[in-house]
Formats: sequence, structure tokens, C-alpha cells
Amino acid sequence: MGRTVHNLTSEVERVMEIRNAPAYDPDLPTFDRPGVVALCTARGVTVTERAVKFASIDGDLASHKIAGRLRWSENDVLAWLRGTRRVGTKGGAA
Repeated sequence: MGRTVHNLTSEVERVMEIRNAPAYDPDLPTFDRPGVVALCTARGVTVTERAVKFASIDGDLASHKIAGRLRWSENDVLAWLRGTRRVGTKGGAA
């Protein structure tokens, strides 16, 4: 099974350190799966590592495979979150 973030607070702090680095570029694939969860949490959105995994598998969340490991950029994560927006339809089906 995948790694679980036991201390989300420290993971959020790690993400904020990365984002505050002088050479940080939001287009570069900087975040691992726990980092994506923490990035979303820092923005007030709750997601799980499983949701990140399957969004990538389904092609909803763009990822980069580097040295055999998946990494995500902040801009790709934000585009994924924005892309999950749904508008209701008539008849109550959404």
C-alpha cells in the first residue's frame, strides 16, 4: 500500500517551504503524492492520496514520471481542482 501522511501539518509546512524557495517555479513537477494532498489542504480542499493516484491514472490530473516516480506541479494540481467544477442540470441530476 502507498505511503500515508501521518502528520499532515508537517507535510503542509514542507510544501510551504518548497513554495517559498527563491527559485520555486509552479510549472515544475515538485510535489510527490503526499505533497499534492498537503498542497490541496493548504488551499482548503480535502483530497486523499488515493484520489490523487486515480485522478492521474484516469488522466484528469497531469503528472510527470521522473526516475520511476510520479511528480506533480502546482499549476497542474490547480488545473485539476478547477477542472472538477460541475454545473447542475435540470431535473436535479448533476
